[in-house]
Amino acid sequence: MKPIAMAILMALTAGCVQGNGDTGTSGQKQAGLLDGFIIMAYCGPPPGEVTLERYREIADAGIDFLVPANGTVDAEQNLKAMELGAQVGVGIIPVDLRLFPFELKPDMEVDAAVIKEIVDSYKGNPGLASYVVKDEPNTDLFPVLREICDIFRAEDPAHEPLINLFPSYGSPLQLGIEDYREYIRTYLGTVKPDLLAYDYYALRESETVYDGWFSDLSIVREETRKAGVPFLVFIQSEGIKGYLRVPNRAEVLWQVNTALA
Repeated sequence: MKPIAMAILMALTAGCVQGNGDTGTSGQKQAGLLDGFIIMAYCGPPPGEVTLERYREIADAGIDFLVPANGTVDAEQNLKAMELGAQVGVGIIPVDLRLFPFELKPDMEVDAAVIKEIVDSYKGNPGLASYVVKDEPNTDLFPVLREICDIFRAEDPAHEPLINLFPSYGSPLQLGIEDYREYIRTYLGTVKPDLLAYDYYALRESETVYDGWFSDLSIVREETRKAGVPFLVFIQSEGIKGYLRVPNRAEVLWQVNTALA
C-alpha cells in the first residue's frame, strides 16, 4: 500500500504521539523514535539524488527522520545516507535487504547472525535512528516478527526496530483477522513493541474517507494507551493516479492536526 517515490523527495510523512509518558514495554528510554513528537518521511530521493544538497532540503522541511529506501537498500548506500543525515540532523532508518532476501514466512527460521551483521554495519553511527523490519504484516507473521525484533533489541537496545501496520481497509486476507481492533491488540500483545506505527490514506480521488480515518486513530490511540506505548501514523502527502489524489496544504494540515488532536 505504500507507494515508492521514484522521482520525488518524499512519499509520506508521519507524526508520533507520545502515549502516557512511559518509556515503553522494555522500561528503557530508547534513542530516536521514542523521544517525543517527530516528523518522518518515507521515502528519500533515488540513489543519483542522494546528495548533501538534497538532504539539506529534507532537513529544512522540518523532517526529523528519513527512511531512504527508493533504491537505498544495502550497507554502502545506507551508510552514505547516514553520513549525510548526521551532517544535517536527520536520523536515518535503513531498509537493508540482507534482512529478508526471500519472502518473510510465519514458519521461517530466523538467522540471528544476519541480524547481528546488519546491526554491526550501523550500530554506533550518529546518523542511525532505527531499523525497518517489515511493512504491513498480517497476524500470521507477528510471532516471527517478535523473534526478529527481540534479536535487534538485544544487539542494539538503543534503537527500537520499526514495523508499519496495515490500516483497517486492509482486507481480512491482508490483516489475517476480521476485526481491526483485534489486529492492533494482537500485534501489541505478540510483538511487544515500544512503538506502534501504521498508515492510512484517506484522500481518495473521489472522496475523503472520514469514518475510517477517525476510527483507526481512535482504536490505535486507545489500544496503545492501554499498552503504554506511543504511536506513529503515516499520512498521505502524494497521490497515486486512479486511486489517491494529491493533497493540498489544507488537507495535509487536516491529517496532521486531527492526528494530534
